[in-house]
Amino acid sequence: MSQLLRSHRWTVAIACGSVLMLSAMALAYGGRTASTPVPASAHADKKDIARQIEAAPDQALRIIGNDDCPLRLVEARVKEAPGHLFTKLTGRTTDLASVSTVPEAMLVNHSGQTVTRFFLAIRDPLSRTTRGILQSKLALKPGETYKITRDHFAEPEQMTVKGEDGKFHQKLVAPGLESEKKWLHFAERSSLFITVAMIEFADGSKWAIREEGEVQ
Repeated sequence: MSQLLRSHRWTVAIACGSVLMLSAMALAYGGRTASTPVPASAHADKKDIARQIEAAPDQALRIIGNDDCPLRLVEARVKEAPGHLFTKLTGRTTDLASVSTVPEAMLVNHSGQTVTRFFLAIRDPLSRTTRGILQSKLALKPGETYKITRDHFAEPEQMTVKGEDGKFHQKLVAPGLESEKKWLHFAERSSLFITVAMIEFADGSKWAIREEGEVQ
């Protein structure tokens, strides 16, 4: 089970936050519902742009805070697109020269305990903005790996689709790259880092990252 967070604060309390705070953040970053059908030509253009982005080489996202972390990041990769293509795809304007997708990442449990919950954060220290996900209800045993995909960052959303009867219907659809929820549009990749900010174990103990050095 994953929960999404975006905040301008940088505290482990956010990762461990109350249900009320999680709900508020989810609403603040909620998906957009399509109210009118999009022309077929626009759909085709967006599909072409999405294919270009998917075909582009993966780019590494900077990993920090890994040295003493019991749940270590092995790798974190994103796709990158020029700002104008991001705008064509999502409809959201940006001043960034390039925009990165949310990451795909691999983690491994280096502790001797079972991990039940952790908070993964992508952070821009300059704007003090954090995008993250809380993964819970886990049973990640020592030595096991855990994969984060882009879909972890975006819940299914209501979209207008054309059915076989030729009529348009509302349907829950997993968002693709045309959704701004699949992008880190608050800073360029060179400014961002990814880290594990909080971990909880099956015995009730916890680990939290220390805000020092590069962790700001």
